[in-house]
Amino acid sequence: MLLIENDIFIMKTKFLYLTLLLTSALFMSSCGSDDDDVDISNLPEAVADAFHNKYPGIATNSVNWETTGKYYVAEWKEANGLRDVEAWFINSSQSSQSWVMTETDYGKNLFLVPAELNAELEKTEYRTAVIDDISLYEYPVQSRNVYIIEVEPAGQTQDLLLLFDATTYKFMEAIPDNDTEITPDTVF
Repeated sequence: MLLIENDIFIMKTKFLYLTLLLTSALFMSSCGSDDDDVDISNLPEAVADAFHNKYPGIATNSVNWETTGKYYVAEWKEANGLRDVEAWFINSSQSSQSWVMTETDYGKNLFLVPAELNAELEKTEYRTAVIDDISLYEYPVQSRNVYIIEVEPAGQTQDLLLLFDATTYKFMEAIPDNDTEITPDTVF
């Protein structure tokens, strides 16, 4: 009987240590470093000027700033919280060249994008697919601007790229979703 009680004690002790180890590992992994957050006082002047020129109605200190590689990224919400916006800047000697990209995330809200985009989507084989996400990527060279509509046809996630200029929307192609973050350096 004593042997059985000793084995139970050892098993409970091992279980306790395992639980503590797993809890510690979970806690440590959730305590990510915020080294890439940028305090507004450390924002380069060219980036702050470029932000004010591009988005004059938004105060620089009302957005969250962080760095991603060589870029400074401002994040905020628009349209009563229905759109997430990330504006990407590079520290350039000329503020007019500092803005490099803006991503506007519409979520699943097809009603927030231009009706012409929706009409173009209706012409594709993905018109009945479930929409997972809609994002607009804008660049200084307008011909690079692109909507990416992530859809799930038949349980397989795809990214739809719809190229547009100021007045024309055109379906480009469907490509597999690889969950790669799109940056100003991404080529479509």
